[in-house]
Amino acid sequence: ADGANIYGVPRNYGPYDRVATVPKAGGPSKELASVKRPTVKEGLNGYSAIGVDAGGIYVTDSGNGKVLKFPLAGGKPTPLATGLKKPFWLALDDANVYFSVAAGDLMVVPKAGGKAKKLASGLVEEAHIAGDAKAVYAPFKGTGDGVVMDKIDVADGSTKPIASVGSGHTGTAVSLDDTCVYWVERVDAGKSFVFALAR
Repeated sequence: ADGANIYGVPRNYGPYDRVATVPKAGGPSKELASVKRPTVKEGLNGYSAIGVDAGGIYVTDSGNGKVLKFPLAGGKPTPLATGLKKPFWLALDDANVYFSVAAGDLMVVPKAGGKAKKLASGLVEEAHIAGDAKAVYAPFKGTGDGVVMDKIDVADGSTKPIASVGSGHTGTAVSLDDTCVYWVERVDAGKSFVFALAR
């Protein structure tokens, strides 16, 4: 979201990838961009995640292996990174787009364009992430079937475990604010826990 609108993408759904917006005050949705989705035999397909700031709309295109930047008014996107293996989730700071790829890497690419580089590896498959100019938080593979929430320093790529996810649980949504990082641990189809930890 930004000051006036909420933005979204229909992750892995239907034959078209779309970027849409709806006013926070209510009203009809508006399609900002649409393109036919490629045929993918297995795994992620389509637009998976979205982030917005004053400079544009940022989207991970899992089916085409790209990170895209759309104008706020809609229209044709600019590819920020290409040739990726299923980019999935993303987070923004003032200068960069951080994104996970399905196989378990954490990548970063400048918003102004340039070469994407790997910050860390060992994330769980299809990892949700959250981050800012100081750190990115993500679920990593632990020992056995365990999962560990880690903090990745964006300056040097060093990782630090901050919490263990419960045995047999999976880490899903991750979010943060100035004081805390939050994540969801899914126990089973009917039960999840939400955790908060001071940053």
